[in-house]
Amino acid sequence: MSAKSVVRIELLGTSFSIRSDEPQEYVRQVMRIVEDTIAQVRKSVPGSDPLRVMIVSALNVADQLMKERAKRSAGDALSESAEVEEIALRLIGQIDETLQE
Repeated sequence: MSAKSVVRIELLGTSFSIRSDEPQEYVRQVMRIVEDTIAQVRKSVPGSDPLRVMIVSALNVADQLMKERAKRSAGDALSESAEVEEIALRLIGQIDETLQE
């Protein structure tokens, strides 16, 4: 059983501890992404209350996640398409060889 890591963080003036099965460095990397997103939102929506900033930041992170998933799915579809094309070409070659005999 892996040990849980505990990381103390501060977001928008609130401090708390995050307990995770992931290594501390991983949790810190995730927090840096959240902090960067919050910083971007604060620039575009200055003076907003912390809850609004956090909600918009969460929506931005979810948007990025969905776009990455869509890219990956599109990549998988292209990979499958290339595989199907390769099999089809191989079968055509075998049919051509058979017909020439």
